[in-house]
Amino acid sequence: MDKRIIAVIAALVVIGVGAAYYSYSPQNALSKTFATAEFNQVALHLNEPSRTIFIVEMPITNPTGVPVTINEAHYTLLVDGVDYQSRELQNDPVTIAPGTTLKLTRMVQVTGSPIGTQQEEQVSYTLDITCELVGSAESIVGSATMDNVVEAQRSWTYSIGANFD
Repeated sequence: MDKRIIAVIAALVVIGVGAAYYSYSPQNALSKTFATAEFNQVALHLNEPSRTIFIVEMPITNPTGVPVTINEAHYTLLVDGVDYQSRELQNDPVTIAPGTTLKLTRMVQVTGSPIGTQQEEQVSYTLDITCELVGSAESIVGSATMDNVVEAQRSWTYSIGANFD
């Protein structure tokens, strides 16, 4: 065989192996999946004098061919810049299958916040939400773990005795 043909075949094999490694790289899967994470919705679930619970939703899409597992999601929710001992109420691992979107929905509790204690009928608050995601991925080419921080700020209004007619 001609030396040029052998060199072209060798180059194509190297490119093919490199593309396969990139496509099934766990590190690549984690970074591409985490890049899609952003807060979608924050809703009030429960408001009592001692605690307020929000439902926080964050869609995450896995555009790769490697399953990605979110092992932990640590939330901090500030109300007007103050952390009222915010904590997530559940933190079960979830796996995002290749080519799918998962809505990571968590309940986040704040203790002793001013929400609902105001005298005015309607008050607006600024909610600063931070989530540290800890994820892992494993494929035929290895395994990887990665942390990622997702942040958002929302203006949120609480109404006493809202009329929903």
